[in-house]
Amino acid sequence: MNTDRIIRELQRIPQILTKDALNWQQIVEDGANYMKSYANQCAKIFKREINLKKSRSLRQIGKTKRRTLRNIRHINRRRKDLKESVRLLHIIQSRTQVMYSRVRYWRNDDILQEIDIESSQTAGKLLEVLKFLKDQYDLEWEAMEMVIRHLKNVASIDEAIMLMRIWLKSSRAEREDFSANLAEKFQAIEQHRAASQ
Repeated sequence: MNTDRIIRELQRIPQILTKDALNWQQIVEDGANYMKSYANQCAKIFKREINLKKSRSLRQIGKTKRRTLRNIRHINRRRKDLKESVRLLHIIQSRTQVMYSRVRYWRNDDILQEIDIESSQTAGKLLEVLKFLKDQYDLEWEAMEMVIRHLKNVASIDEAIMLMRIWLKSSRAEREDFSANLAEKFQAIEQHRAASQ
């Protein structure tokens, strides 16, 4: 086992986690905007559909169809943007899972504990942060992935609004608590590292 490589990797993980957490939050916020736009376009289409049934003029029907097609193209772009958001979130989620597995393995390794007790203690603190992030990402990603699967089957404005609310609720679920907990856990790692130097 190359303990120097493991120690360097343990030192890099907090930077990676911080960057990923910021990216996660930005992607989720962008996704929330895409969902709002998606729901708004759906509302326009369903409203026009009602008006189309009442319309008597061929000119009005043609105009309504053109607007509806424009809205459908916009919806398809938003759906594509949301799929890309979920794909990027999955990459972060997977990377966090891999780091969690590796740190958990290193934490339990007797050789590393004998050679470098400091890295073993740092690994314990990192493991706590990684577990916290992994669990949070898993919950959010699951809800958002479910929303993506149901986007193409929206049959009413109520369904579009429901999907938008699920996305917003899952992305804002205890967001302030999440940020506070993450800052607290990173602060503990930094204090531990500063005390050992």
